[in-house]
Amino acid sequence: MVNLLAPRSRLWLIFLVAGVLATAAYFLISSAVGQAAVYASVGLASFFAAIFGTILIPSERSRALPWWLIGGGVLMFVVGDIVWDFYEIVLGREVPF
Repeated sequence: MVNLLAPRSRLWLIFLVAGVLATAAYFLISSAVGQAAVYASVGLASFFAAIFGTILIPSERSRALPWWLIGGGVLMFVVGDIVWDFYEIVLGREVPF
């Protein structure tokens, strides 16, 4: 059984607190660039959580493939969103969708 109070197991709590703070920051930041950066950071953090979760938790190593696929999907979503933001914010053009 996993001890939720062990230092390594507290990572979920750190991730939760960071997510709440990032959500608050997103709504408090008024610039589009700042909001896009926070949004992309949350997405990248989700990618790393999926990948490193399989590495840090030994019982998950045998079931790592689905988590790696989910992480890859999240990463592709984040890359697509960064490209979208680049078109809208940096180039000031409509996204060719």
